[in-house]
Amino acid sequence: MDQVEGRVELKFQPTTNQEFLSLVARERAAFGELFIASETSNGASPRAALTTKGGYGTSAYSGNPANPMYTGCTMAFNVVKGGVYHFVTAAHCVQADTYSGTASTPWFYTWAGGSTLLGHSDGTYLGQNAASFINPPSGDMAVIRYSSTNTITAYGTVYYGTGSVDVTGFGPAVFNDWSCTFGAKTKAKHCAAIDDVCRDVHYGAPWNVTINCMIHAPIGTFAGDSGSPLWVTASDGVSATGVGVLSGGSSVESFYSWVIDARTRWGVDAY
Repeated sequence: MDQVEGRVELKFQPTTNQEFLSLVARERAAFGELFIASETSNGASPRAALTTKGGYGTSAYSGNPANPMYTGCTMAFNVVKGGVYHFVTAAHCVQADTYSGTASTPWFYTWAGGSTLLGHSDGTYLGQNAASFINPPSGDMAVIRYSSTNTITAYGTVYYGTGSVDVTGFGPAVFNDWSCTFGAKTKAKHCAAIDDVCRDVHYGAPWNVTINCMIHAPIGTFAGDSGSPLWVTASDGVSATGVGVLSGGSSVESFYSWVIDARTRWGVDAY
């Protein structure tokens, strides 16, 4: 215990015991950054520092020890606001119903294997849901603030399986633009022309909402890809503009929220 700062630090051996990890999660949710928990290897060395990129897999945890549910999703883009780093993903990964505003504390994100989406989580704390919305004004997005309790290097790039592309900014989707996406479930880059920039999409229970003006592309998607980035590569072949965040779809099509809405609503941006 740090009696000066009033913080409690817990170090523990690597474990997959979900009851213990749920207890750690509950304490983090209750005390935030006043409670610092980290795994050690052989009781001595701290966990290696993590790196994150758009396209990497994460796991959202419900924060309910009685029902320790993990939802596998994908990071869209790393973003920054006032020098504080976050990442953008799909809001339905962390919401059980329609919600708009500052997110409540039970949901937070943990490491789930980088570019390979795991079934659960290894328990490493990434950060907590800072804000989210599922329509209004449009879209299905959440912003996760990175924790300062773990060493995390968040790159402003998107990983696509065989390399990365540098996302230099966000912009509007343009009809017929050639766009690409990468999901931690499909683990492959898929590209196609955007064929609709304002399609209304209805989602049934538990949300029961119609999300307005979504981007549509004939690209297949699967559970675990939610939150994946959609980008348009520049003529130089190494930089790109982020345009969308995967909300849903099927094996033959996908729908994306406009990522510029996240910038407008929350003031986060690419870097």
